[in-house]
Amino acid sequence: VFDSHTHIGMTLKRLGEKRPLEVAQGQVVSKLMEKDEERVNTALQGENFDLLGCINVNCWADAAGPKSFKAGLKVQHTDERVFGTYGVHPHEASKWSAEVEQRMRAALKMEKSVAVGETGLDYFRNLSAKHEQEQAFRAQMRIATELNLP
Repeated sequence: VFDSHTHIGMTLKRLGEKRPLEVAQGQVVSKLMEKDEERVNTALQGENFDLLGCINVNCWADAAGPKSFKAGLKVQHTDERVFGTYGVHPHEASKWSAEVEQRMRAALKMEKSVAVGETGLDYFRNLSAKHEQEQAFRAQMRIATELNLP
């Protein structure tokens, strides 16, 4: 099994970790399996499987943005099975800035960074204005094109 969209810090927190970013510096996939093997096996109806790896989706969000990107980079460089994406979620599009773009570009140029994300448009919740979402989305698509990333 290869999980193509996970948020490791949030997953570790849901599994009871008090300091998920510190834990995320270790063998993350192994730790997730140790903490949640029963639930994962139940979800897969008892099938025998190996978790081959995952793509950790790193989203810029408020003041946690720099910490999220930094932790994501640590995780993907610590565990060979973890790859990363970096982006600004449409809910946080109002936070788009030159600084965010610079940090995102730097993270995306690192080894094992595989895509721009999580990004897009969300007009259902409208937690950022429509024009802010469109501006951030267009900028991220330009970055993806320049760096030849999905």
